[in-house]
Amino acid sequence: MAWMWRITLHFQAAMAARHIVFVRHGLSKMNVALGRQPWGSPNFVDPDIRDAPLEPSGLAGARALREPLARDAADVELVVSSPLTRALATADAAFDDALSRGVPALALPLAAERCYMSSDVGTPVSVLRDGVGKRFAFRDDEFPEDNWWYGALANSDAYAPPPADDWRPPGTYCSAGEPLDAFRARMAALTAWLEARDEAVIGVTCHWGVLSALTGSSFENNEVRRIPLSELRVRTDVEY
Repeated sequence: MAWMWRITLHFQAAMAARHIVFVRHGLSKMNVALGRQPWGSPNFVDPDIRDAPLEPSGLAGARALREPLARDAADVELVVSSPLTRALATADAAFDDALSRGVPALALPLAAERCYMSSDVGTPVSVLRDGVGKRFAFRDDEFPEDNWWYGALANSDAYAPPPADDWRPPGTYCSAGEPLDAFRARMAALTAWLEARDEAVIGVTCHWGVLSALTGSSFENNEVRRIPLSELRVRTDVEY
């Protein structure tokens, strides 16, 4: 029908006009540790750096993004961050201009990294809200539990143990790892969440695995890319 065709064209035009300003978090302490002993290397041992914070150089790199983002992403209407500490600290520094102008900011569990290791196990909302995430809203509908991360235990923030049929490369791990099907389902939900928003331009600070899954390409620490929302999809043709 002609009216359905017009609605489809209108929807496609609206999607094409919308953009995501992606920022990968700065260099973290886990990034440095994995530079010494890469994930999957012989006799690999998770260095147990839970919710890995930024290195000083990673924070400096995030702060260096403030001016270019204030110039090139001045039209950002919403700032979104993964609730992992390295992402929140990066978003707080990189999008400081927008946050200082009162642009709304949300922490969003859907944008968290795939749980590969201890660095991807989070910190309770009650701690984040008064610390690194103090400029971000932690909405109850997004965080029904204080312990929000993959494999979280209801009454403890201890690590959930690795399963017997672990999908990860051989090694010694502290925590459970997020299976690929669960991660892809979460990335589909993240894409749908972004599509359902009214904002034309959204800044999203997240992680290598999330960015690889949604864009099909690898981001360096503190790398920024502006990507049409219509181009995002859950990729099955790349590894992450």
